[in-house]
Amino acid sequence: MQVGRALEWSPRRWLYVRVTIKPRELDGGALLAFEAAERGWGVILGKDIYFTEPNFPRGVLIEKGVMPGRAEKLIEPIKAGQKIAAICEEGLIYSSVDEYGRRRLERKAFDLLDKFFCWGENQAHDMVDTLGYDASKIVVTGNPRFDLHRPELRAVFSTKVDRIRRKHGRYILITTKFSRYNGISEDYEKKIANARRIGKVLTDDHEDEMRGLREFHRVGFESFVQLAHELSRRHPDRTIVIRPHPSENHARWRQETGALPNVKVIFEGNVVEWILGSEVTVHNNCTTGVEAYLLGKPAISYRPISDKRFDMYLPNALSCQTFDLPTTCELVATASMGARIGQENDVAREKTARFFLANADGKLACERMMDALEAMPVSEQPLWISRPRLEDLRNAISRNLGRLHLSLTRGQTGARRRFQRQKFDGLQKSELVERLRAAQHATGRFEGVLVAKLAENIFCIYR
Repeated sequence: MQVGRALEWSPRRWLYVRVTIKPRELDGGALLAFEAAERGWGVILGKDIYFTEPNFPRGVLIEKGVMPGRAEKLIEPIKAGQKIAAICEEGLIYSSVDEYGRRRLERKAFDLLDKFFCWGENQAHDMVDTLGYDASKIVVTGNPRFDLHRPELRAVFSTKVDRIRRKHGRYILITTKFSRYNGISEDYEKKIANARRIGKVLTDDHEDEMRGLREFHRVGFESFVQLAHELSRRHPDRTIVIRPHPSENHARWRQETGALPNVKVIFEGNVVEWILGSEVTVHNNCTTGVEAYLLGKPAISYRPISDKRFDMYLPNALSCQTFDLPTTCELVATASMGARIGQENDVAREKTARFFLANADGKLACERMMDALEAMPVSEQPLWISRPRLEDLRNAISRNLGRLHLSLTRGQTGARRRFQRQKFDGLQKSELVERLRAAQHATGRFEGVLVAKLAENIFCIYR
C-alpha cells in the first residue's frame, strides 16, 4: 500500500527472485512470484537487488546458481540475515558430470545454502551420487521456466503467439548457441586465462577442451549460416526466423544473412512464444530442443559436427537428429507441411523427459519450491520503502540518457554494453501486470495479487 511519500507493507514472509537474463527467466520468475504472493508471501523481483539495504526485510533469496566464485558474494547477504536457496539455470543439460561439477558448481557456495532446487532426478543423482553433494539440501522440483510449457499454462502466451504469426506469417525457427565462436569478445585466450584463474580450468587438458569447444562452435556457426541460406532458397513462401542465444553476437548473424529477403534475425520475448508459433524448430545441442518437445512442436537437432565432449544428450534425445544439410532440409520440409516427424521414439522420449524434468507432470515447479520454502523457519517482517517524488522522473531521465549513450558508444565497450542489454533491457511494471493478467486468465488463480514498483527494475508482488 502507499502511504504519503512511502510504500509500506504489513509483516509477512519475503522471497527475493532475481532476473538476470530477462528473455529466459522473467516469465518463470513472475509465475513463482504469483504463486508465493497467493500463499501470502511478499516477493521482491528484479535485477539489481541490494539485500543488505536496511529497509528490505530478511527473507529467502533465490540464487541463479553456485558457480565457482559465488561463495564470496553470498557471505554478505547471509550476514545480513538472508536465507539462501538456489536453482542452477545450467543444470538441465551438460556434456558430462565432470564438466558440470567443475564449471557450474562450487562446494563452498553450496555449503552456504539452505536449499538447492534440482531440475530432475538426473541432476540430483549426478550431484549426490557422483559429485558427493549433501542430499539433505537438495529438493527435486523442476524449474518454473518449464511450468509454462505445460498444456494448462501455455495459454499465457496465446496473445503473443497470435501477434507473432500476424506479423511474420508462416515461419521456420532456427535457434543458435555458438557463443564460444560468435561471442561478444574476440580475445578467447583471455577467457581461457580467466577461467583458469577462477577455477573452471584446472589442467592443460581443460584448456585444450575450451579451445576444442571454440572449434566445435565455429563449425556449428558456419553450418547454420549455410542452413539459413539453403532454407531461404527452398522456402521462399516462408519466413526463416533466426533467434540467436543471448550470449551471442547478434549483429554477426545479421551480417551473414542480411542479403536474404525472407530471413529475419529476431531476439524478442520468451523463446516459448516463438516455438509455439513456428512450424518447426532447428537447433544444435540447445535447450530449445527440450522446450519444443514439451510444447508438442517438432524439433530437429542439426549436428554437422559431433564430439562427445560437447554434445548434449537431452536436447538431442528429445529431437529428431540430422547430420548433414540435405537431410536436415528434407526433414524441415516434411515438418513444415504438417507431417509428424520422429514419432517412432515417442515412448523413449517421454521416459527420458520425466527423468530429467520433475515438473513434466504432477505438481508445478513453483508449487514444489514454495512447499519446500514454507517448511523453512522464515520470520514475518514489514517492508517500508521511501519514495521521493522526483525518483521516477530521475530514473526515466537516466534510462533515456543511458540508451542514448549506448547507441553512441563504439568499439569493445559499446559492444559489451549492447551485449548486456540483450540479456536485460529494463523491466517495466506493465510487463509484470501483463503476465499477471495472462496467468489469471489461463489458470483462474492469483486473484487479488498486485504489483508495485519499488525502484528502477525492482518490483514487489503481493496480495
